[in-house]
Amino acid sequence: MEIPELLHYSLQYLDACPASLTACAVVHRSWTFTAQSHLFRHVFLAIYWGDPDLDLDRRCSLLLTALSASPHLARFVCSLEITPERLSSEVLEALLNIPLAMLHTLYLAYAWPQNYTVPAMERLVSIPTLQHVQIHYQHAESPNTFQRLNRNLSPKITKMEVFRPP
Repeated sequence: MEIPELLHYSLQYLDACPASLTACAVVHRSWTFTAQSHLFRHVFLAIYWGDPDLDLDRRCSLLLTALSASPHLARFVCSLEITPERLSSEVLEALLNIPLAMLHTLYLAYAWPQNYTVPAMERLVSIPTLQHVQIHYQHAESPNTFQRLNRNLSPKITKMEVFRPP
């Protein structure tokens, strides 16, 4: 094994600790790319029912600031977990303007779609590289919402799961 492979292998064990990955990114220039790829691999901007109401707009703004300062980080995002209705329309629109060229897994969690979230969800499920979509929803949906999402699905999607808690 060469040094980059060893570094990648070692950093896999830190995937659950963003603070450690951030520290690794500044250890040495040769570590930056690999640490950043692990740090931005899974972006979590979701709240599930029963969770305390966290400030998602603030977390999303921090992400947007990082991606604006270093646009190359967007290509590391492979998985996005998001609660669209908990984000303001402005923040959601800014998030959708990020070119997520490597996104292959999308988790949507929502209680009730707002007027501005359904078009956002349509745009998310149409990302060309998307392969897996998982939707968790709280309230009974109008068939129209799912029909709109199905019409815009990426052709590469191989697995789509829809859950509604009992």
